[in-house]
Amino acid sequence: MPQTSYGDANISPRTNLYAAADMLMHAEPVMVLEKLAVTKQMPKNKTETIKFRRPRIFTAATTPLVEGVTPSSTSFQYEDVSATLKQYGQVVEITDKIEDLHEDPVLKDATLQAGQNIGRTIEALNYGIVRAGTSVYYANGTARTDVNTPITLAKQRAVIRALKSRRLGHLAIDVYEQESALFFQDLSGEIIDDEAFQRLMTFPNVLVTGHQGFFTVEALQEISAITLGNLQDFAAGRVCANRVEAA
Repeated sequence: MPQTSYGDANISPRTNLYAAADMLMHAEPVMVLEKLAVTKQMPKNKTETIKFRRPRIFTAATTPLVEGVTPSSTSFQYEDVSATLKQYGQVVEITDKIEDLHEDPVLKDATLQAGQNIGRTIEALNYGIVRAGTSVYYANGTARTDVNTPITLAKQRAVIRALKSRRLGHLAIDVYEQESALFFQDLSGEIIDDEAFQRLMTFPNVLVTGHQGFFTVEALQEISAITLGNLQDFAAGRVCANRVEAA
């Protein structure tokens, strides 16, 4: 006759590897791109579409002027940029029996997850829009998959010119060519000698994360899962798949 034992894998209690009574804290999603966006509060009972108006950028005048010759005039124009409101959401169904009998605070945790997912959803939607942009500068190469080195000083100067001329909407960098003298220490009370870096930091649409770009919900969840898996292997006497052995 099949017997259900205390140590069976399918019902093994969490106290088998007891760490804490409380759940692991969830990493709060940070809406980074939201800080660089232009936000507008839509009035109630109005249309679902909003239009922003902006002047069209002049094309660079690269042809020299000729003495005594009147240059051709340039037409100054405006353009409309439209945005349409959309709704996003999720539904979590919880029965009264779960609420009354389950050992975990299911409703509280589900509410927390739903709230956190608002930020995660907004960040994902904003990233999709930014990624679809055509005015893109890469640290090296011509595609995102080619980026594997810090942004060079020459490319940085080109980016600054693009930001000043408003041909580039936003800039986010995690690695910097001269970063050893800037990151990993508190320089809030020091004078920064790097003029190019200082110039970048004056733009409101520039984000420098300083090697913190990995700090995402997905990355932290993966790190936590692997770490806990290693602890479980060690506690159970199993060979850890991620062990590091001396050469």
